[in-house]
Amino acid sequence: MTLDLSHNSMATILRHDFSGVTWKLYLQFNQIRAVDPEAFQDNLELEYLDVSNNRLSDISTLPFRNLPALNHLDITSNIDTDIILGPQFSSLQNLQTVKLVNPQISSLKENSFQELVPLKEFHLITGDFREYEHSLKSLDGLEKITLESQQIYSSNFFQEYSLFPPCLRPFPSLRSLVINNNTFEDLQKHSIRTSNLKQLMNMSASCNTISVQSSEACLWTERLKNWNLKGNILQSNVFDCLPASLEIMDLSLNSITVVSNIEKMRNLKELYLTGNQIFSLQLSPLPALRILHADENKKVMSPRVCSKL
Repeated sequence: MTLDLSHNSMATILRHDFSGVTWKLYLQFNQIRAVDPEAFQDNLELEYLDVSNNRLSDISTLPFRNLPALNHLDITSNIDTDIILGPQFSSLQNLQTVKLVNPQISSLKENSFQELVPLKEFHLITGDFREYEHSLKSLDGLEKITLESQQIYSSNFFQEYSLFPPCLRPFPSLRSLVINNNTFEDLQKHSIRTSNLKQLMNMSASCNTISVQSSEACLWTERLKNWNLKGNILQSNVFDCLPASLEIMDLSLNSITVVSNIEKMRNLKELYLTGNQIFSLQLSPLPALRILHADENKKVMSPRVCSKL
């Protein structure tokens, strides 16, 4: 059974409120401030819970220990500012996905998520971020990470070194990495920092301030197939730094004037060059190419405009 009680005026959750709900429970956009410690005891088979956009002040005290089958948890946009998920979360051995979206979150402690070892997907979208402390390093089973900032010009978010310290070799199972709307700057450093992510296939770093800053060689993981660099400050030398393994490449809303050194991408199927400054486009033969977007060139566009789309 699925039950949707979103967009009501609920203020509390009591033990017997949702008896019989065995699959999905939607409680987003209420006014929930309090949760009975015995809540959810009649929902042992519940797999999906959304309590986003409520007024919960301390996520760590919620009685999620009563939900052994839970695999998806959305606790986005409550009023916690420092997230530490307490010991009761250790019982969520089937939890696969956690979503946190809150502009008030400014730090993650080292022990914030140590109880979530089985986790496969982690989504964090926050505001001006000041403290990280490698809080995700214990989650070595993660397959997808989304880390974004809601403040477009935030100056203190994740940087290449803090997120991917080479000595730790984090995230051995990671397949997808989304780091849009941050302050990443150096494409070469980013390639080197992520080169140890041997399973990585999909990356998105749109709306950063990324450029190719030197002639230093780039070193990418060999499995990378999909790379979104939309809305950065990349110029024509970006093609010298891209991996030959790519199948989908989005370079829209940058400052590219010439497309060169692309013949190495024999597997490229989709290429997006919208909103650059390309006056003449002559591509080398690309046998796999099926989609090419080169619209809205010859215009000077803000590299951050994609964050508003």
